[in-house]
Amino acid sequence: MKILVAVDGSPDSNEAVSAVAHMATRLPAEIKVVTVVNPPDVPIDSSADLWVPQLMQQQEEIAKATLQRAAETLAGNGTVTTESMAGHVSHSILEAADDFGADLVVTGAIGHSPVSRIVLGSVSDDVATHAKQSVMVFRQGDLFADADQPVRVTIAYDGSESADKAIADFAEFAWAPDAIINVVSVAVKLEMFGQDLMPAAIEEAAKRRADALRLAEAAAERLKAAGCVTVAATMVESDHTGEGVLNAAADHDSDLIIVGDKGHGFVARLFMGSTSRYVLRHAKQSVLIAR
Repeated sequence: MKILVAVDGSPDSNEAVSAVAHMATRLPAEIKVVTVVNPPDVPIDSSADLWVPQLMQQQEEIAKATLQRAAETLAGNGTVTTESMAGHVSHSILEAADDFGADLVVTGAIGHSPVSRIVLGSVSDDVATHAKQSVMVFRQGDLFADADQPVRVTIAYDGSESADKAIADFAEFAWAPDAIINVVSVAVKLEMFGQDLMPAAIEEAAKRRADALRLAEAAAERLKAAGCVTVAATMVESDHTGEGVLNAAADHDSDLIIVGDKGHGFVARLFMGSTSRYVLRHAKQSVLIAR
């Protein structure tokens, strides 16, 4: 498995490196760690010549130290290489992932920015939205913090191709075989505008709940057959699929949410599906977008 890890020395970035180190002990991995020095967007004039070179030198030194710390954390876990790049941050990460042939891109949720931790960072949002690969976005938390405690995972499942990919990848890579897994399928509530529709609406709502539970149970059985021991299947009813997934993850006290990315038809590679985008932007946990 080829894993590209984008780092910037922020707490969430450090969390991502530690998590990849844990994952790599469970599976053969080729890891590339990258960081990007972003030149300041300033007019090129005589005054800029006085401070821009010094700033760039300082940033390059920080980048070098950040890569070194990450490499030390990952040492002994497969093949580890590092690279410092200059340019637009998210574009550089995406190009590096393609050039490396990455199977998975890993980044922290929030980088060095004055933006509140409640808001997803622009770099992680760009990478998760536009990457061709699966993307894991880490937030500071308890994921792999205690080696003696199994990670708690919520997997959203709707029977789509991307959801199947999420199930297959989790089972195949086996980086958390002792995980406590809750497979969640959401039955979206009906919007009703007339009493004359009530009998048919009640029947349709019951069908949606039954179908959602059937999907969750089938996916849970696949994970059990693949060797996952602690797996539950849950149906939740909600006005919004993403909100239902987040509520289920909160009830399960999950450390990680895994959701497939269905995209939008012919632009599937350019924009994330509404559910995966909602989950990524609103989750308090780390999130894996499976492609």
